[in-house]
Amino acid sequence: MSKATPSKREDFLICTVRNATGEQRAAQEGYVSSLEAEGIRVYWPPRDTDQDDPIGLRICSDNRAAMEGADVVRVVWDPESQGSLFDLGMAFAMRKPIYLVNRKDIKPTEKKSFTNLLLAIDIGEHSPSSTRLREVARLYEEYRDREKERKSWADFLVSEHLDEEGKEVHEAELVTP
Repeated sequence: MSKATPSKREDFLICTVRNATGEQRAAQEGYVSSLEAEGIRVYWPPRDTDQDDPIGLRICSDNRAAMEGADVVRVVWDPESQGSLFDLGMAFAMRKPIYLVNRKDIKPTEKKSFTNLLLAIDIGEHSPSSTRLREVARLYEEYRDREKERKSWADFLVSEHLDEEGKEVHEAELVTP
């Protein structure tokens, strides 16, 4: 089987690294391989970030730099992973489209939690619209092309008459961030 031609798109995968079980690591590797076979470049921290860092600052800095260049951030959520929580916060602050890979395994909590936040912002195919990932990724590419204008992601969506999920909204419903 020949490998697909790489796309211009690059995804960042947030996942458990330090305390990953053999089973988790194998599942991550299989998922990354399947994306790369489709031509999507994937930044996978266990492979692409040097994990030899006694403090963790360089690891976080390297992950941030890679995430800044990513079009989509994918998450294999483990609420016990401190690194995943930190990376999720960075992705959220950067207003990256976030795709929850293991949504079927994640159950909402009774009270507010980062798990509930992730379920709410997920743009994946398990979300209400199966086309949201492609549409938001397309919009984000367009936003990056217009980055010269220095608009934030939220400002760009408002200017395009879209909500944070990429759905069209009427002018009366638009709220400027």
